[in-house]
Amino acid sequence: EGPNGTLGTDGGEGNVVSWQASRYQCPTAETDTMRLAACSSRGCRLEVVFEGTWGTVCSQGFAEGNADILCKAFGFLGGGTTVRNFGKGSGKIWLEDVKCAADAGDVGDCAHEP
Repeated sequence: EGPNGTLGTDGGEGNVVSWQASRYQCPTAETDTMRLAACSSRGCRLEVVFEGTWGTVCSQGFAEGNADILCKAFGFLGGGTTVRNFGKGSGKIWLEDVKCAADAGDVGDCAHEP
């Protein structure tokens, strides 16, 4: 249980509108195809799964506004912001140049380069 209530696996339970990053709690947000990982006081890394293997989304070409759209898709009603140069992830980079339309419900709905 976090300071704002219990956070569900999709980030939809608890008071996610007022969640603030801290060194004590990482937001739990995961769907079948995307998740937040390596959370810190700066933010979280977006990861995606392809053919059963998790990998990262490159920040190069990650359009402004994507974080807001995808955080809402996770259930964070207040959305989110893009953090540039968050740091290198582990594993394969599955997506780059991601650009999401306002109604995207998953990173797979967004235009991207493989």
